[in-house]
Amino acid sequence: MSYEAERVDYKGFTIRLVNDESPEEPDWGDDEFFLINLSARYTFGRGASKAPDPEQYLPWGVGRWGEYGAEIPAKEWDKDLPEEDKWEKTEARGLYEEWLYEHDTGYEVWPFRSGDAHGPGTWCIWVMDLEDLDRQVPDGWIFVKVHETPMEQLAAAAGPSPEVIRDALIEDYQKWGNGDVWGYIIEDEDGDDMEESCWGFYGTEECLAEAQGKVDYMVRKTKKIMLLLLRDSPSLSWETQTLEVPLWLADSKVPAWAMRKVFGSDPGITGAALISAFAPAPERTPIEKLALAGGGAE
Repeated sequence: MSYEAERVDYKGFTIRLVNDESPEEPDWGDDEFFLINLSARYTFGRGASKAPDPEQYLPWGVGRWGEYGAEIPAKEWDKDLPEEDKWEKTEARGLYEEWLYEHDTGYEVWPFRSGDAHGPGTWCIWVMDLEDLDRQVPDGWIFVKVHETPMEQLAAAAGPSPEVIRDALIEDYQKWGNGDVWGYIIEDEDGDDMEESCWGFYGTEECLAEAQGKVDYMVRKTKKIMLLLLRDSPSLSWETQTLEVPLWLADSKVPAWAMRKVFGSDPGITGAALISAFAPAPERTPIEKLALAGGGAE
């Protein structure tokens, strides 16, 4: 049974926030931003075989490009240098030219580590410093696409920075990994499900905000309800009438609402009931037969 975090009464409805028992990982299959996992301790993200080599996006001087430091080696050197220095400069220049050939600016990448910070329920991802790559093997890499054409750059300038996108992706993965994924169920005042549920929200705040937005839309909608009306003037009679009422109004509350809002100015109508309250039965009473036939009785 799903865990229910909260019930919120909102504009005539009850919103139930319920834990999503089968949450989807926050990877939607596109290439705008994603992460790869290299660790065997956890199963998440994309495998290394499904992503490009992250080190081709690293700047010169870090990772496997950092063996000789961040200084760009010159093409030529002093002929009077000792042989060992000449050899090192030759190796450094060769590595630099390899970097020039392989370097790609299509993504910004960050190495990360992951693990439980304080026991179960505290799994987290933290970004490593690039300078630490020569001392620690990362658990994975985060990729965020860099927009290179003028039109792409113009569109990207109005949106979040790559660092903001990275941090949001980490936050969603942490919520997913710790079971902090939710759905909402909307019920009317009778407790009937309005069949407007939705799932897969990372964190209860986002889930509640989406549910309230749905209710805001629903309160502008209507539904049709058939009522059985009792009229005692000019003579005692029954009649049926279909009303268009707010969707948020529970069926059980419709008769009282209709007497107050619709028929309050008509003294001849003295009562109202849901026509659906007369359920099918093997034998109907005379009143039920009369109501369903739309006739009257004196």
